[in-house]
Amino acid sequence: MIQEASDRADLQDLLREVRRAEILGRRLAADLLSGAWASIFRGAGVEFHEVREWVEGDDPRAVDAVLSARAGRPLVKQFVDERRRTLLFLLDLAPSLDAGLGAWTPRQAAARIGAAVGEAAVAHGDRVGLVAFDSRIRLVVPPGHGRGALLRILRGMLALPAAGGAGGAAEALRFATRSIRRHAIILLFSDLLRPDWRQTVYACALRHDLIAAHLLAPELVELPEAVVRLRDPSGPLVVVDGRSRRRREAWAARSRAWREEIDSRLTAAGAERIEFRLPLGEDPEALTRPLLAFLRRRELRRRRG
Repeated sequence: MIQEASDRADLQDLLREVRRAEILGRRLAADLLSGAWASIFRGAGVEFHEVREWVEGDDPRAVDAVLSARAGRPLVKQFVDERRRTLLFLLDLAPSLDAGLGAWTPRQAAARIGAAVGEAAVAHGDRVGLVAFDSRIRLVVPPGHGRGALLRILRGMLALPAAGGAGGAAEALRFATRSIRRHAIILLFSDLLRPDWRQTVYACALRHDLIAAHLLAPELVELPEAVVRLRDPSGPLVVVDGRSRRRREAWAARSRAWREEIDSRLTAAGAERIEFRLPLGEDPEALTRPLLAFLRRRELRRRRG
């Protein structure tokens, strides 16, 4: 009986966490993602499908001037690739994503970001799927349509246990490359502490639009001004004295060099990185700011191109 009560409590906690992620995701999507999804992420396609009326959220540049003038209202041409895209989340299950000094663990932040991006995709009729991995692939949720598919993904992102196996991103990227045949958006959620992703990032980025959502617990960026105990996912417990200014500066310098090296490798492969520095408190803007900056960069490149 005690075990059953504990299981029910764990299930209720999980459902509440899924609901919190869903609510925040809808808010983020409504604030900054829904309109941008159509204009930045969705391609112009290669196969004409139909003419339809322009709706809010469509790229104004998609309006066909000749057809609109004839009809007396804004019309756009719709293509097959505009109607059907796949968004695939790759979720790292390493123990480091269930820890950290912030109010949200990196895994909880991933669920909230995934909810926001997933809501934008679902609103435009795109498919969403999930591949969760540690040293091997642990869960595959095939891409599906609608909010039901998104909720299954969020439950998986939050409910799966952390695993101790090192690496696994290489196999997950390889799986995405070979299993998703048409061009897709691949969003990799990880702290990128394990370097195995470098093995297969080139092949995946060549076929798909690959974006690394780099989830950084506060201590991965700056050392707190205190004595802290830290544990590497594959190493022993280490006590670090952050009261030393010199030590904090050296820590921050190593973190910058590490992140710059990751940026360089991803850029060389044709992939991109969004850096999410997780806050000590529950600040939704810590998630919206990086997303908004990323969308602005994409839109600027799109206009130049």
